[in-house]
Amino acid sequence: MARVRSLPNLRALGVFEAAATQHSFTAAAATLGVTQAAVSKTVRLLEQELGCELFVRRGRSVVLTSPGSALLERCRSAFDHLEEGCALIAQGSNVGVSIAANTAVSHYWLAPLLHEFSAQEPGISVRLVTSDRDTDLTSGESDLAVLYGHDQRIGWTQARLFDERLVPVAARSWLEQQDLWGSLPLSATAIAELPILDHELAGAAWTNFGSWLRHAGISDQTQRHRVFSRYTLAVEAMLSGEGVALGSIPLLPAALHGHEVIQLSELTMNTDRGYHLAIRSGSTLCDHGQVLMNWLLDTAHRP
Repeated sequence: MARVRSLPNLRALGVFEAAATQHSFTAAAATLGVTQAAVSKTVRLLEQELGCELFVRRGRSVVLTSPGSALLERCRSAFDHLEEGCALIAQGSNVGVSIAANTAVSHYWLAPLLHEFSAQEPGISVRLVTSDRDTDLTSGESDLAVLYGHDQRIGWTQARLFDERLVPVAARSWLEQQDLWGSLPLSATAIAELPILDHELAGAAWTNFGSWLRHAGISDQTQRHRVFSRYTLAVEAMLSGEGVALGSIPLLPAALHGHEVIQLSELTMNTDRGYHLAIRSGSTLCDHGQVLMNWLLDTAHRP
């Protein structure tokens, strides 16, 4: 059974917010296009309903009481939330474009590009949906999705953005502290002896530091691993100078958050997987979605 909300009339709360913001019933009335008497009556009825005074009347001005200040804070938060939600819905039905991607892609590759895109195309609103669950990315609720894996999925039209290329990396400051800067590049054996910051496998097709060690012909030395639930957490720990992480080159710029990220080995693990810009087969992008898709593809393939 649906819950019946015990809220005052939303119009009354809007009148209260206007009066509280402008410290005047007269000014609020002018803003709302009603009479001062109507504002005064609405506030008085709201006070009666809540059982407390919201204002202290001082001639032509009003001052919030303690309960009034608390209510104003909640009203502003609630109305801002509603306003934002309505704007997102309106944009989604008109010019907005939504794109879904996992946390690593969103954090290290897509979000910076979308900032650049917005500067070039200020009239196009883009909503970024982030999830590490493949089912969320392929739910069809977003116009576009960045999908990880092999070239094609049934029911999707995909275009390759970049290949997966994996290398061990560390922050330059940490390497200098460990007196390793002058020894680069390091052998796989030497890397295996360092504190390794690994991440969990989110799916059967995913790879982690253990995959690279096996690729280098070294048994997985899990006793030296710290395992994080996400790739991004392992990378952040690496940037903080806690050890060595496995970096996916397209998802790990040379300079990240003010830190210089250094490749430790010349051995790159190239998998048969990659990242693809995808649209559900049979669906049609709006004009703005087409602009975003073409721009991302051009950007991913530029030198």
